[in-house]
Amino acid sequence: MMRMKLTFAILLIGCLLVPPLWSRAQSQRGQGVRIKGENGQEINLYAESHALVIGVSDYPVANGWRRLPGVKTDVEQVSEALRKQGFNVRTKLNPTQEELDKALRDFIGDCGVNQRNRLLIWFAGHGHTENLSDGREQGYIVPLDAPDPSRDLPGFRRRAISMSHMEAYASLIESKHVLFVFDSCFSGAIFVVRSGNTVPPEFESKFAGPLRLFIASG
Repeated sequence: MMRMKLTFAILLIGCLLVPPLWSRAQSQRGQGVRIKGENGQEINLYAESHALVIGVSDYPVANGWRRLPGVKTDVEQVSEALRKQGFNVRTKLNPTQEELDKALRDFIGDCGVNQRNRLLIWFAGHGHTENLSDGREQGYIVPLDAPDPSRDLPGFRRRAISMSHMEAYASLIESKHVLFVFDSCFSGAIFVVRSGNTVPPEFESKFAGPLRLFIASG
């Protein structure tokens, strides 16, 4: 996936989260979303809406990362905003590598099978970009138990979650639309560009089929 062109990313977030003139139909597991087509006929766009909101704030000082006390408030506010938009929200605070992996797999297994769902996965915490020996850059999100790579590189690689790993998670999801948001500091290009930067003016048509979006801090 490419790092999103800013204007296009804002438009896509608006369409995925708070699309104008959409009516919402309550379901037992998150809200469905209907839109009105050009002929005024309602179209059932999503069956259910689910979000996984993850935050890591209490990093152990011994591991070399500074703590992020504001993340807890961010998780609360993001979760509340999503609930107001009809999302069924799961939260996970201060997960270790194993807990983070389980939270992602459980969420995908429970909510990502229905092809007519929309999903959002949001992570706030430390991020890191590593320059690999072949010239590529690899981005990581940092769970609670991952050490600073400048102190323990092998330990960091065993515990951090790479962007390649996140793309593998994305490939397991059957749901039509999925948005990954990483509120973490990265440097460099953490995703490989696989398409040109030209955005077709009829971008709404993209929502007819499967769509995977990755947005990260730079």
